[in-house]
Formats: sequence, C-alpha cells, structure tokens
Amino acid sequence: MALDMKSLVDDILASREDRVKALEDIKKDTRHILGDTKKILSDAQSMMKEFAKEGEERVQEVKKIGRASNLIVYLL
Repeated sequence: MALDMKSLVDDILASREDRVKALEDIKKDTRHILGDTKKILSDAQSMMKEFAKEGEERVQEVKKIGRASNLIVYLL
C-alpha cells in the first residue's frame, strides 16, 4: 500500500510539473503574440496615415486638373 501511495504522489507531482511547464509555455507564447500584434497594429496605423495623406494629395491634384479644364473650356 505504501508503494502505491508513493507512486500516486509521484504521478501527481509529475503531472503538476507538466501543467506548470505547459502554462509557462502558453504565457511565453501569449506575450510573443501580443508583441507581434502591437507591431502589426502600429504598422497598419502608419500605413493608414500615409494612405490618407496620399488620398488627400490626389484629391488636390484632381481639383487642380478640374480647375484647369474649366479654364480651358471657358477660354474656348
């Protein structure tokens, strides 16, 4: 009976150690994923700002072209 109890305790301790190791791995992976996500979001935000800036520049170019074509039509 004592050997069975010792074996059971050893199994419980080994199982606990495995669970703790698995949780540590999950914690490490989660931190890595969060770090990557923050970088991706930061990059996306920068890209969106640049996209908006380029869009505004394009709007201004189209307005200039529109004014120039109106002037040409007026002169003709």
